[in-house]
Amino acid sequence: MIRSLIDTNVLVYAFGLDTHAAKKAAAVAVLAEHHETAALTSQVLHEFMSVAVRRQQPIAWVADQVRSLTRFWTVLTPTVRTPELALDAVAIHQLTLWDALIWAVAREHNISIILSEDGPTGATIGGITYINPLVNGTAPA
Repeated sequence: MIRSLIDTNVLVYAFGLDTHAAKKAAAVAVLAEHHETAALTSQVLHEFMSVAVRRQQPIAWVADQVRSLTRFWTVLTPTVRTPELALDAVAIHQLTLWDALIWAVAREHNISIILSEDGPTGATIGGITYINPLVNGTAPA
């Protein structure tokens, strides 16, 4: 059962696209611990690709990582209602548009946790709690 979403920053650290060693170790642990209970969104994959290309990773490497992620993880996609929910979250909860889009997909799929270094850590918005799993290792399963 999917209970949480993994945000882009966790992937960026886990795949070594940032040089912070402690966060890399924590991110790898988060992915290992949550592989059966977490999902990604298509937006997170797109953001991961963008970061990797911007940091001059070879396209073949990026493609291999994305193929691996899509084989290993459930990938949730937005619906036609996602933009409206996201814009409401921007207006009501002051989320950034990109964070609001991930939040909206979580809401549409009845997911209660977003694992992210960004966003309102510890806050619960519309039944979805933001947890920074990189602060104290891993988040609750």
